[in-house]
Order: sequence, then C-alpha cells, then structure tokens
Amino acid sequence: MQSWRWYWRRLQRMSLPELGWRLGGVVRDQRLWWWQWLPVPTPQAAPTLAWCDQTPAIAATPYQAAAAAISNGQLALFGSVLNIGSPPQWQRCLKSGRRAPNRFGRLIDHRNAAQVGDVKYVWEPARHLHWVTLMQAWRLSGDAAPLATLRQQIDSWLDQNPYPRGIHWNSALEVAIRLINWALVWQIGGGGEGVLFADATGAQRRQRLLAAIYRQIHFVALTRSRHSSANNHLIGELSGLLIATSVWRHWPALQPLQQQVRRELFQQALRQSAPDGLNREQSSGYHTFVTTLLLLAGLCSRAAGHDLPYGYWQRLERMIVALAALIDERGELPAVGDSDDGVVVALTAIDPLVATPPQSLAPSLQLLLDTGAILFQRRELIGGDRAPADGCRWLLGDRIAQRRYAEAITRSPTALPQRWVESGWYLIARAAESEGRGACASGSAVRLLIDAAPLGYLSLAAHGHADALSIQLAIAGLPFLIDPGTYAYHTDPQWRAYFRGTAAHNTLQIGDLDQAVSGGNFLWVEHMRGRCEGMRERADGWWFQGSHDGWLRLPEPLRHRRQVWLARHANQIRIIDTLLPANRPNSIITRWRTRSPGVMPLYRHWHFAAGCQVSIAADGTTVAEQQGVTLRLSAAEPVTLHHYHGSEQPPRGWVSPRFDQRQSASTVSWQTPLQVGRALQTTICWS
Repeated sequence: MQSWRWYWRRLQRMSLPELGWRLGGVVRDQRLWWWQWLPVPTPQAAPTLAWCDQTPAIAATPYQAAAAAISNGQLALFGSVLNIGSPPQWQRCLKSGRRAPNRFGRLIDHRNAAQVGDVKYVWEPARHLHWVTLMQAWRLSGDAAPLATLRQQIDSWLDQNPYPRGIHWNSALEVAIRLINWALVWQIGGGGEGVLFADATGAQRRQRLLAAIYRQIHFVALTRSRHSSANNHLIGELSGLLIATSVWRHWPALQPLQQQVRRELFQQALRQSAPDGLNREQSSGYHTFVTTLLLLAGLCSRAAGHDLPYGYWQRLERMIVALAALIDERGELPAVGDSDDGVVVALTAIDPLVATPPQSLAPSLQLLLDTGAILFQRRELIGGDRAPADGCRWLLGDRIAQRRYAEAITRSPTALPQRWVESGWYLIARAAESEGRGACASGSAVRLLIDAAPLGYLSLAAHGHADALSIQLAIAGLPFLIDPGTYAYHTDPQWRAYFRGTAAHNTLQIGDLDQAVSGGNFLWVEHMRGRCEGMRERADGWWFQGSHDGWLRLPEPLRHRRQVWLARHANQIRIIDTLLPANRPNSIITRWRTRSPGVMPLYRHWHFAAGCQVSIAADGTTVAEQQGVTLRLSAAEPVTLHHYHGSEQPPRGWVSPRFDQRQSASTVSWQTPLQVGRALQTTICWS
C-alpha cells in the first residue's frame, strides 16, 4: 500500500481532466465487475488472417529443444532458468513462491510484494511468449509433444484465470501483450479450424478461448492508460487492441473500436517518439519495446487491409535506424533510463539451457533490424552478409523476407545518425585510423555517448533517470565508463532510488541530492532538463558543450555546464565541469526544502564496467584495465578519492546487467569543495 505522501505527490502531477478521469475509474471498475455475469456475444464465422508464415523453411532443432525445456517446466526469465511447473500455477510468483489473491483483479495492489511477491515474476510468464515457441516447434517438426503441452497450458490458464479475478486482470498492458502472443499462436496454428482444436475437447477449448479473447479486448479498451500514465503502456495497449481486432474478426460490433484504435495509435507513435526517431521516455530499453509494438501492429493492420498512414512508417523507420546507430560492436544497446528486459514476442527460438554466444545480437534487436532492412530497404541495418533472422521470416513470410533481404544487401548503405537533437542524445563514434596499428594505437576506435536530454516523458517522467550530462565511453569495442542499469522496480526501494539517481551516473552531483526530485518509484515531482549548447566537429577533434537546470531549485540557484573534448588523432578526452550562478531567486518554500549547497561536497562519479580492473595510482590517477587496454582518469585539482566495489552503505560499486540482477563493479567518486564558477577539469587517456 502506498503512503499518503505518495498519493499527495501523485495528485500534484495530475491535471484537472485527469482527476476527473481517475474518479471515473471507480465506475469503470464496477462495470468490469458486473459484466462478468453478462454473456459474451456469439462469435461469427470469420476468415483466418494471413498475417505471418505458417511453414517457413527453418531448421526445427532449436525450436524442438526450446519446446522440450518448456514441456519440462523450464522457462528463461531475467537471465535465469526458472521452473514454472506443469501445468503452471499462473498466480504464483516464481521468485518468492507467493500466490496472488484470487479476487477482483483491479483491486489487487500489484506493487505490494507481501501480497503478490515480485509482480514481474507473475506477469512475465503470463505474456505467453513461450506458447508461440511451442506452436512453432509443432509446425516445423510435426512432433505432438509441444502441441500437447500447449493445449494443457491453455486449458490451465482458462481454468485458473476466470474473468475478472486474479492478478492477470489487473494491468491492461499485460493483457494486451498476451493478446499479441495469442494472435501469433492462432495464426501459426491455422486459425479457428487449426490444430489446437483438433482433439476431443477442441470445440470446447475454442469456445472458451474466444470468450477469453473477447473479455480481454473489452478489458483493455476500458482500462487503457490515459493522461500522465499514457506512455509506453498506452502504445502496448493500443497495439494489442489493433492486432486482436484485426485477427479475430468474429464480432462486427468491435470494428468501430478498431478504427478508433488505429487513429489513436498513429497519434501516439508520433507523440511518444521525437522526429529524430528516439523514444521520448529517455530509455533505450523502452525504445526497443515500443518499436517492436509499433512494427507488429503496423504489419498486422496492413495484412488486414487497413494500412496505417505514411507518417507512421516514416517514424518507425527512424526509430529502427536510431536503434542501429546506438548498438555497439558487441551487439548491445547502451543503458539509458529504465529497462525491465521486457520482450513483446519471441519468434526466434532460444534454448534456455544453452548459453548465448558472446557478442551476439539479441533476437529482439535482430528482428527489428532485419525487418527494418527489408521494409525500408536499408543496407546499413544489416550486419555483414548473414541470413535474415528467423523471427523476420516468420513475420514477413519466408520467400518475401529472403528475396527482399537479398535486395537490401545490394544497396549502398547510408551513414547512421550520431546526433538526436530533439531527444538530446549525442554520439561521437571515432573509427580506428588504421587496422594495422593495434587496438590502442593513437587514433583507436572510440564510442562516446553524451546525455543532454530532458528527464523523461509527461509529468511523471516515470522511466527517466537523473542522469543529465552523463557520459558513456567504450574503447576499441570494450566498455569502460557505463550506466549501471536499472536492477529493481517495485521491490528494493533503496536500490530503485540508487540506480535511477544521479549518484549512479557519470556526471556531477552536489552532496547526496539528485538532479530531479523523486516522489516514488515511477514518479519525479520536480524535473531537470538538459540541453546542448553547442557541438562541433573540427580537424583536430570533437567539441561538445551542454548544461542542465537541475540545480536551479537550490537556495542559491546553480546551472551545471559540461564541456567535452575528444581528440581526433590522440587517445585523450578532456572534460570541464563548472557550476555557474543562475541569478534566479527561488521561493521561500524551495529554500526551506533544500539545503544550502555551500555546506555540501561536490562529486564527480565514474562507474566502470564489471570487466574492468580498477586501481588508484600513487599520484591519485584512477586506472582501469581491461583486455590489454588501460584507461587513466586524472583531475587537474586536488580531490578526495572514494573507491567503491560492491558497497551496501552507501550503495555504490554495482552494475545491473539485466533486470533483478546486480554484480559488484568499481565506482570511483572524486570529492571537492563546492566553489561556484570554478572549472573542474578531468583528463581521460588510454593506451
């Protein structure tokens, strides 16, 4: 249960129309409760939509191995292989073993770990990505075992989750993602007359499944996100509705809803992503998530004969191109903002018992890049001359995918973007000058990402981090200075606060304050905004200057300005940080709520990748070594050094490589007295 303070802060971020809409939620929930006794309209006969390929020429072995693991109750989740049972207990948290209460789902507090456990471990298996794998395994191999497991899990789901009871009738987003995966199972399995319903109880299963589909469409339509909550959740909900009403055309009364959803999804696609292609939530993880949703919804609607406008596809193309530009040599996205490792679909089979090869592109990323290369004929989205991803061939059709992919390979690539001005991300990617000179010769490959962005999207900025003017640095394909990640959402509030706070990013911090003021796990009550003041590329290097207004709320308002210089022909970066007087008086309330910066220390935080061996030299230089590359950071002025490695108090020296996992790493913090107007210089060099 949230505290009264949280509710007060949340109310402060709402507009008057939102307050009215929230109050109306009580009436909507009552309608959901009473509608459980109303019969579902009789589904009419409808043709099966030809959306995805049923028989691509793909090797069955990986799908059979993945299906065998699922049949044995094993499911890969957040980097671990967990036992979901056979049949699964769908209300049980796979992490704590706690079972969510079986009451009206909308009244269950999904944030209450004592009541439901870690809700991510309840909701993720119920997205039913693995059901698609089971159907794919049967389709490619003809083996009856995965089909039997799928039938068993469908029946157990319908038995254990009657409308509208239980935790799986709580979140419209989760229901929408479930509908997307049910639609894929329906399509690959041959529709309403397909193999799922060919056994003795098939007719009853089809009737129960269609009733559950109608209920879920109705649930999402009534409870979808609005106002300050209308972020990636709304795009997920609209995508699920558009796909569901396109695939299951059994209820003509839902067609007006489909038209409304199509219009709204187009509007949200343009609203939630900037013209430069980056997602406005300031999160690389949710950028991938939203791009996948928009791609699936667009392709399904096109197959149903209701294509979305050109502007939709143009924005989607820019989103995929931005994704390709941000992926590094290891096939990974830089961690910016929140990420819960959520996946919409898993069309490429992954055996959970086999380790993923190093430097391999995640299937979710490969699906987007390959599909984007085919749809938009962009050679630069294709890495090497490999075949298109399996998921792409399922989604677009095997023959079309392979033919159009081959055509894309023959095209001339164009340069990928490195500046996203509307979004505030700036990438300097310096290529190695000569391959024969060694990885760390003068002019070695560098990737430097600078964040000069706003905090996040809408009044909550729910998935943004207080990371203005932070940098991430990779040398010769090796990560050195990194963003530590996300780690936790609803559980572990101390760690949630740390990983999203300023201290967990490579930027300047005043005392223990964050650049923005947090009001809860997904609520920022006072926002900061970063901006680029100038960026130039010259013959001798690249220069960037930016600032943010996060410290304007102090009794003595300050603005942080950071200048970054990367040399073109030398292995050196110079950073100059300055706190400038803003000459803007604050209110008495702001002065009372915030301590004077004059009595606070100033910190420059440096967070190193887990693979770095970090030490402090005798002269105070911070030294990080990794695979033969040595990075040195030195300050031009005297500093007090703090070297943390797996520290609990204060929380420092941690990296979260994926959601709900953290491992010790090195964080070095340089402490100096706060002096307004003083330029603090950092020199980074490597060999």
